[in-house]
Amino acid sequence: MLKHIIKQDWRTLAAERTVFVVTLLLALGFGYALYNGVAFARARREAVTAKLSENAKRHDSHRADALRYERELNQPVKDPAKPPRMLFGSMPWLFAGSLGLDAVQPAAPLAALSVGQADLYLPYTKISIFRGRHELFNEAENENPLSLLDGRFDLAFVIVYLLPLVIIALSYSLLSAEREQGTLALVLSQPLTLSRFALGKLLLRGSLVIVPLLVFNVIGAQWSAGGFGGGVWWRLLLWCAVVTGYGLFWLLAALAVNALGRGSATNALWLAAIWLAVVLVIPSLVNLAAVSLYPMPARIEQVQAVREAVNEIEQTEEATRLVNFYRARPAFLPAGRTPETALDGATPQFVKTAAPSTLTAEEVARRVAPMLARFDEQSRRQQRFADAARFLSPAMLTQFALNDLAGSGAARHESFRAQVEQYAAAHRIFFAPKVLRQERMMAADYDLYPRYQWREEPASTVARRVLIGVTGLLIPALLLGWLGLYALRRFSLAG
Repeated sequence: MLKHIIKQDWRTLAAERTVFVVTLLLALGFGYALYNGVAFARARREAVTAKLSENAKRHDSHRADALRYERELNQPVKDPAKPPRMLFGSMPWLFAGSLGLDAVQPAAPLAALSVGQADLYLPYTKISIFRGRHELFNEAENENPLSLLDGRFDLAFVIVYLLPLVIIALSYSLLSAEREQGTLALVLSQPLTLSRFALGKLLLRGSLVIVPLLVFNVIGAQWSAGGFGGGVWWRLLLWCAVVTGYGLFWLLAALAVNALGRGSATNALWLAAIWLAVVLVIPSLVNLAAVSLYPMPARIEQVQAVREAVNEIEQTEEATRLVNFYRARPAFLPAGRTPETALDGATPQFVKTAAPSTLTAEEVARRVAPMLARFDEQSRRQQRFADAARFLSPAMLTQFALNDLAGSGAARHESFRAQVEQYAAAHRIFFAPKVLRQERMMAADYDLYPRYQWREEPASTVARRVLIGVTGLLIPALLLGWLGLYALRRFSLAG
């Protein structure tokens, strides 16, 4: 009997041609969103590849220079009055400090499907002993700020915002149209229950919308990731589960509204109000509440604190600052020197630039650390609040889960920040002593210094977060389904 219901309902929809118009518009939206997402992901991958190539070239070039210098030192001295050529100029320690390579975060396999917050942050940052923690993530996208504020038109946007509208357009008159046309009583004169009739119609509409969307998602994953290896398959499987759960919520919401027995126009208004609340109002209120409850310190305070610290530090002459530093930390003295003789023979560039910059970066970082800690704590509180409040809106649950699977959510970016800060600390521990001791970087040193390696979150961690979101989608969806089937028992065929 269910097969006959679906077949008859398909004939009705095909005769009205509404389904073809809606499906065409949805397909165009899917296609453009997929193209837009793939273009963004490709540009990101090219930028990451360029940075990795630049890192490798810089490392190899500096190491080759060190080898040539070592060979020249071993050559017989032709003119005792002329020292070996300084291949690094007169600043061998400067290369030790400025060698800082870029810490790079590779794109996730499904990056093309959901841009999320990825367009607000660059996937790389420069690491150097001359940069403090407060300067690690100062870079921003060179793009129109209004475009960044509005977000990207990607598949996640289509799913969260447009998919419900398509389902509403196809399902708002699920039962009311049959009753208004006088055919519902005739249909139910057959050995058929109203609940089975409604579920059959819902199954057809869900298949017409969700199945093509899942196909587009699979195509997008294949297109952007170049296959289903490297963790793509489980992310794609969970992605399809999230999309199906979100679509099921809206289908069963349409069933519950139709079961109230109102007219088609009233059903459309009710569903439009639900869409407005779930997709727009609740997320906006949650964001407003997070910002109000846990306000971030003004960025101007950080900028001002940095300026004041730099001005105060630079009031002392560079040579005096260095002598005082060596007195306080004799472990950084050049071999065989005292604090008073540490600068004997040092180049002007060392006294005026490299060493003071190294000390200034460290001192400024120490002074602004409490303020950065307040920023971090408020940011964590806002994120925890948003994570808890997402269960108020299926749209928020869906957006969070899709961003998580695409690697464009807050969790992956925070992991990147933490790893970069750990690497910056290791970088400073390795290079700062060499600069302050005026040591030359030899070829062997280039094989010993710490190299940044991105560590992806365990699949189980991401899957657990996403499955919690799927559960949060299924519970209200099943509740709406139960309420709708219960209300159908009192459904009036006469209106």
